[in-house]
Amino acid sequence: MKDTTPIYFHSATYAHEHGELDQYRASHKANIACKEAIEQAIADNYRDNRLGSACVQQVLQQFDYGRIFYVLANTVRQKDYDGRISRDNKTWAQTIPVCEDKDGFGYDRNVSFVVDRSHPGLMDLFLTQARDIAKEDFKMNQEFMSRNQVEFIRQTYPPNTRILLQHMDDPYAPVPTGTRGTVKYVDDIGQIGVAWDNGRSLSLIPGMDTYRKLTQQELTQEQSEKPSIHDSLGKHAGQQAAHSDKPKMKKEQTR
Repeated sequence: MKDTTPIYFHSATYAHEHGELDQYRASHKANIACKEAIEQAIADNYRDNRLGSACVQQVLQQFDYGRIFYVLANTVRQKDYDGRISRDNKTWAQTIPVCEDKDGFGYDRNVSFVVDRSHPGLMDLFLTQARDIAKEDFKMNQEFMSRNQVEFIRQTYPPNTRILLQHMDDPYAPVPTGTRGTVKYVDDIGQIGVAWDNGRSLSLIPGMDTYRKLTQQELTQEQSEKPSIHDSLGKHAGQQAAHSDKPKMKKEQTR
């Protein structure tokens, strides 16, 4: 039977303060069970230096994409230093919202559901396979995120958030890598509607496309590059003065 425990997108501290420790513990327990299922599937399906095609399906029988991607994104983030994990998957992991969960001593509770009993290279291969399968499934039914995941995405990318496109899964998309845009909405299945700076409006699909928020430094630079209101008024006034001077010049020339 597939585990349908909702992912709890808050820390243990928040759960304690809001009387939601039962939900937190159930979600945390499911995260650990999912990471163990991934490790077991890799062990069961690794033969002759390759990972069998049934590996991801074995885990999908027990957990949905949302939980699997949450655990894998957390794993990749925790192992960001590891060169055996592809740059593409490291970039992807930053697009999946993962709640920070540290105790009063700074210990990261998310460490408990890091996929660490499998070779990092095999975990990376598992993630790549899972992403590929998810793309095909998404094209078929357009949903693999739970309601609370969609809500967490809405909280993470509220309207007017500035973002940078790092890679769009659709090779024919009219938005090139490196384009900046402004978030307009997050729909009911988690797609992020964006108005891109090149004039296009195209949605992002979390877990498939890769993107990130602009850093504070980039936002500050954008603001500094925008012409100020005073500059605009000064330019407009200068243009008016130039136009008003033209008739006078003509009169002087006719004298």
